[in-house]
Amino acid sequence: MFGYIYYPAPRFALEEIQVAGVPFLQVALPERRGWRMRWLVRRAAKVLRRQGVHQAVFPENFSGLELFTSRGILPASDLALRRAVAVETLVSRLTEAGLDPRSSTVAVLAPAPTSTVGELLRELSRKVRYLKLFAGGGGEELAHELRWEAGVAMQVVELRDLCRGVHGAILLQEPPEDLLCPDVSVALWEGSKGDLSAYFPLPHPAGDPAQDQLLGALFAAGRIKKEDFSPPARLTAGGKPSIMQ
Repeated sequence: MFGYIYYPAPRFALEEIQVAGVPFLQVALPERRGWRMRWLVRRAAKVLRRQGVHQAVFPENFSGLELFTSRGILPASDLALRRAVAVETLVSRLTEAGLDPRSSTVAVLAPAPTSTVGELLRELSRKVRYLKLFAGGGGEELAHELRWEAGVAMQVVELRDLCRGVHGAILLQEPPEDLLCPDVSVALWEGSKGDLSAYFPLPHPAGDPAQDQLLGALFAAGRIKKEDFSPPARLTAGGKPSIMQ
């Protein structure tokens, strides 16, 4: 179970709530300052850990986040969801930028030529025209395999050449500062950020939760699935459809 931090609340309280049918252990925190806030956080973190909770959904721009993380309660991550819909996200963003994915060249930056990278390249090859890969200095064997088995049009290049002439990129590791990645880039390394709220519109429960954290928790709980991805171009004129309906 994930925790859910409701702040500011009228008083300190602990209760189980439902968000989109998924149970969360909610801790309601009143607004405090200084040592009073630190005391409340210690109390809340202790209660959550006692219930086996180590990740929580926090309010957007919550000033007390560091106090919780220092006590072992981490923000829920949407990285697994972002990786699951990486190709759909890139294709949607290329289209939003006025580019035809079928005529686009896409770069993939990875730390190593793993089987996961191979699956990503296979999926990408069905959506875009050409691929460029840098995978930690390797990847030739993987590229040969993909060309032979699936006819994937791709080239393994040096890092400095990866983003030259490309229209989009998927980054499985943080790029060096001197690598000029295209504006249409999907960041997927640990600690990276990405906004999927336009593709998985959600209601706003009490406390104005951080949307990325809420999406990550609902994906981990199985309430959100890859198939629920909906590009903005497909949203109805009357407003964003909610997967919670």
